[in-house]
Amino acid sequence: MVILGGTVGNLKAKTSAAQDAKNIMGVWRVDNLLKVRLNGRTTAAETEKQLKAALSWDPLLNSSAIDVAVINRTAYLSGAVESNFEKAEAQDVASRIKGVMLVRNHLKVEPEFSIFYYDWPYYSHSPYYDAEIFGPRPYLNDTQIKKNIEDWFFWSPFVDRDDIKVTVHEGVATLTGTVGTWIGYGEADQGAHQSGATTVLNRVTVK
Repeated sequence: MVILGGTVGNLKAKTSAAQDAKNIMGVWRVDNLLKVRLNGRTTAAETEKQLKAALSWDPLLNSSAIDVAVINRTAYLSGAVESNFEKAEAQDVASRIKGVMLVRNHLKVEPEFSIFYYDWPYYSHSPYYDAEIFGPRPYLNDTQIKKNIEDWFFWSPFVDRDDIKVTVHEGVATLTGTVGTWIGYGEADQGAHQSGATTVLNRVTVK
């Protein structure tokens, strides 16, 4: 178990430190006692104004669809976005605002089309990782979904395909086995979702 203590400048730094610790081999639990440094000179109205401005400057977001309120150093996000990526991006923006101690993300995902994003460059000869994919998610049978997931694991630097068993029934993917880090756990879950599965039962354990 890792215990983190000290003071950081914003909520983003606090959550990033915990995630970095989780990604270390051998860590199974993180007790995050980091405190966010308060900016006593900033009022809730000023913090809310800064957050609205940051959202409007973000080229990945349509800020006009996002409502913002800051109460007792907690940022509340409401409205609608087109993808889980945009929802996570809005939360990330809010967590970087000085004076925000907590983010309550009530944004609803109402996609007009599917958008897949990747966090790092993949091998260009793999058909699954070399571009963002726009358009309706195609219907895939269970065999194809299973193959897509296994191919994703094959190319991923964080997952050993031989350590995870994949079964798919009526679009529901079940994952069992082990990974070495929490980032591998998240990668397994993301790979299954983005390979065509309608639902993912992630029963992978971190060992």
